[in-house]
Amino acid sequence: MRLQPLLQLFQRRQVVDLSEESRDDADSPATRLRSIGYWLFISLFGVFGVWSAIAPLQSASLAQGVVQVQGQRKDIQHLEGGIVAEIRVTNGDIVGHGDALVIVDSTAARAEMQILEGRLFGLIATVDRLKAERDSAIAINFSSPILDKALDLRARDAMEREESLFAARQAARLGEAEVLQQQIAQLNQQITGLMAIKESNQSIFESLREEIEDLNLYWLECPIPETIDFSLEIKKIRSIANSKGIKLAGLEKKILTKGFESYLKAGVYDFMMPDIKYAGGPDELITIEKLFNKFNVQFSPHNPSGPIAHAHTLQVCSATNEPALMEYQYNETDYFETLLEKPNPIIINGYSKLPEHNHGLGIEINELELKKLNQSI
Repeated sequence: MRLQPLLQLFQRRQVVDLSEESRDDADSPATRLRSIGYWLFISLFGVFGVWSAIAPLQSASLAQGVVQVQGQRKDIQHLEGGIVAEIRVTNGDIVGHGDALVIVDSTAARAEMQILEGRLFGLIATVDRLKAERDSAIAINFSSPILDKALDLRARDAMEREESLFAARQAARLGEAEVLQQQIAQLNQQITGLMAIKESNQSIFESLREEIEDLNLYWLECPIPETIDFSLEIKKIRSIANSKGIKLAGLEKKILTKGFESYLKAGVYDFMMPDIKYAGGPDELITIEKLFNKFNVQFSPHNPSGPIAHAHTLQVCSATNEPALMEYQYNETDYFETLLEKPNPIIINGYSKLPEHNHGLGIEINELELKKLNQSI
């Protein structure tokens, strides 16, 4: 079957080659050799072709393999990770754009979404409540993002929670308003009372102006309530007294150093009279005296309490840098003398010595008289 076309081709070649110019050489020896060579080549090629087509093979080597294009391998990965619920392709499947390869379990994502939705409902309800409070509304007008989800338990809980808070805060504000109204009423009453006191003080000013001129006083203890609210009135009294050569004194019951600071800054008194039993004892009294010096205010201890306080105050006055005018209890009570084994030194020409009868304060308590005093009280 395969030799026939070759023979036809060879015959045509012979016909072409046997032109009139070469017919004379057709019978030459060279021509015959070429023809024999051609026939041998064609015969061998034909025999080999026939053998390869029909000869059986006695053995063969079999192996499996995969044809794969190098460099086309693609790794796929989920952006956030998770649990694989289903794999929809196998190795070697042909896939296209948008095909689902792997299904990730959505349980965790759904749970997180529900939590975030609950928070969102809560925030929307809070904003709506705050708007209602801002506008002094009588009820919360919830917006559509949460009203549209009213059947959702989370949305309903958020709205109920904010409504309860709104009602509680509204009740609290009403209560605060009522308290403030009561305070306003009380302050109005205080203002009325203060105005009355002011009118009374004014009359006192006028009477003082007339009465103190001929009294030849060294000082005047403040005749009106000693509070910082009346500092202007006290300064007015001081001005009137000073115009007549009289000093103004006060503040017998103030406690500790702080009790005097605001009055020192206001400049209301010439003399201040701390009492050792209110002011905090000897050490605190010495601190107060040093503070008075900074404001150029005279230190004059108040002293109506008895022989022990008197002895304490004498010791403090002896420790001051400047001579101190100390108030002295004169015939106010018999206990002033009888409670001591030996009485305090007497006043001579306005001066007193320190007690020297014993150590410490220099005094000794009469225990029998003290017992009698305790039984009588």
